[in-house]
Amino acid sequence: MAEKRFLRAALKMMGKGELDTYHREYYPLVKKVLEEWEVSGKDRLFHGATAAIIVGFKPGASCPTEDVLLATQNILLAAHSMGLGSRLVGFAVSTLKESPAIKRSIGIPDDETVYSVIALGYPDESYEAVAGRKKAETRYFEG
Repeated sequence: MAEKRFLRAALKMMGKGELDTYHREYYPLVKKVLEEWEVSGKDRLFHGATAAIIVGFKPGASCPTEDVLLATQNILLAAHSMGLGSRLVGFAVSTLKESPAIKRSIGIPDDETVYSVIALGYPDESYEAVAGRKKAETRYFEG
């Protein structure tokens, strides 16, 4: 759909410019990555991860977004503590939201919402030091 200029323009005129933004900001890279997959089989989305965890919720949860965000962070921290590499795969989340058939094919019911996909595996590289960070600004409030 992103390649259809008329569709992008029509949606933009109706106040739905997301497809145009996607085409401009992401589509060239996505197209290149998909072509690379077709030619060489190189996986630039999951980076050859041996597993993926899909985090979501069922209808009726009292605070689903917070629960999913906390669960995702805990999974990422646990993976790191076990020496695993992890990566959030946002394009997989978008795909699962846009394609119920793919969601169903991996056993997720239509009424469940996917919020994060985490690729897990043993990293090929190790780092000797943590990347530099800005010093945290500490503030105290009395009152």
